[in-house]
Amino acid sequence: MLAADQSRTSYYEAHRRAAAARAQGDSDEFWHWTKVAAEIARINPTAEMNMENLRRVVDHELGKR
Repeated sequence: MLAADQSRTSYYEAHRRAAAARAQGDSDEFWHWTKVAAEIARINPTAEMNMENLRRVVDHELGKR
């Protein structure tokens, strides 16, 4: 379960999965992963949340489609 993962990059991974779902047009999956990202931000004090890094992750994922 990604939300329980205490790695520093779990927030980015949740957003990567949300971007992939968005690119595929899967709104239910998109909302699921955005909620997971919010939960990670809430419970994981070590999660990296740099907006420039996040933008790169999302742009990369959307560029694949």
